[in-house]
Amino acid sequence: MLLIGYFEGLDSERGIAWRAEDSLSMRAFLRLAVPAASLDHSTISRTRRLFPVETHQAVFTWVLEQLAGAGLVAGKTLLATSMTTASTSVN
Repeated sequence: MLLIGYFEGLDSERGIAWRAEDSLSMRAFLRLAVPAASLDHSTISRTRRLFPVETHQAVFTWVLEQLAGAGLVAGKTLLATSMTTASTSVN
């Protein structure tokens, strides 16, 4: 699930858990049954703390290299934005 967070640009455990819970394609990728609950964000948080950030980065970089070598991803730049948008909810 941490790889999903990395590739989807999700930096919070709650965001990763929500994405895995909400998306049928993610559930299929993770081999989670549709009615079953995904991992709780606290489980992801504990797992993330088991290894230093450098280890996570090294693994994710290796996975990206493997995907690029197989022609599954391409690109040179990763862009992140912190743009905010106004809420459109109606009370």
